[in-house]
Amino acid sequence: MKAFIQKYLVHSLIIAAELCIGILLLIDPVGFTRGILMALGALAALLGLWSIVRYFTAKPEAAACEQALACGLGMLLLGAFCLLDAQWFVDTFPALTMVYGLLMLLAGLYKVQRAADALRLKMGRLLFRWISAAVTLCFGFVILANPFASSAALWIFTGISLIILAVLDALVFITRIRPAVSAAA
Repeated sequence: MKAFIQKYLVHSLIIAAELCIGILLLIDPVGFTRGILMALGALAALLGLWSIVRYFTAKPEAAACEQALACGLGMLLLGAFCLLDAQWFVDTFPALTMVYGLLMLLAGLYKVQRAADALRLKMGRLLFRWISAAVTLCFGFVILANPFASSAALWIFTGISLIILAVLDALVFITRIRPAVSAAA
């Protein structure tokens, strides 16, 4: 049973993440993006501090070659900027939604690969895999094309599409593990 849980844990977490991100984008897209930027800022600041500490603890010759102090200070500055003024990024770069579209497009390509692998391996129950791949690619293209009049509509579309993809991925997951559950029983 432990091996069964470990085998399917990552896929379950991905479905949960798609669902959570989709819901959070529907509830408060700007707040969610600001939160992501602040989290990335905190990570950048921590990496910057680590790099600075590494600079001062390294041998002088090695430290001079690595340029860890400049990198650390740059990361610290970027992190502080994200933490203190994340809204600036949201206001200045409405194209942040395009990042979601690009990630969705890449996920769609991965799903095409998985569906093709399942077809070649004669796994059966391929319908939901191909539907999920096609829908993911379509949503990615729509988000990248941005036919929306406002960025709020784009955020809402992105949130809804992530929720739909989570449901489709759950269907793929259920049809994939059903034979394994039946065999284990």
